[in-house]
Amino acid sequence: MLELMRGGDSELAELAGGVSRLVSDLQTQVVAARMTPVSEVFDRFPRLVRDLGRDLGKQIRFEMEGGSIELDRSILDELGDPLLHLIRNAADHGLESAADREAAGKPAEGRILLSAVRERRTVAIRVSDDGRGIDRAAVLAKAKRDGLADPAAEMLTDDVLQQLEEWVPAAP
Repeated sequence: MLELMRGGDSELAELAGGVSRLVSDLQTQVVAARMTPVSEVFDRFPRLVRDLGRDLGKQIRFEMEGGSIELDRSILDELGDPLLHLIRNAADHGLESAADREAAGKPAEGRILLSAVRERRTVAIRVSDDGRGIDRAAVLAKAKRDGLADPAAEMLTDDVLQQLEEWVPAAP
């Protein structure tokens, strides 16, 4: 009888191992099925940038990189609105008018880059532009006027300035 139980245990162990492999394969397939290229989100923005450029009277070249990188569908669903906000900010506040750019020795056409880059086990999504950057003095002054910063503050950290930048109009 002891021999029968040992034989049964090995059969049970073999069956459990098979079930474990099936569950693992199924999990791998489900994860792979949920993976979607970031281009599904990125492809919404060229027209938006073209329309923004026209509405703002700015010449904007929009570029995308890394569109073939895949992320889970649920993550991509959450990226659309924040990326829209960042791209609008870059076009509205970051890029200067063609005349201002030329006066600063830059090409009349500004550039906005939306990129996805693999960094070890994560993916970094970035929006960057070749504009003048944040007008630190204007952001600090407005933050003080609106009670968002201590009136005695002489400077704010980069993180705080970037968070406050959306409340300050673009510098002339």
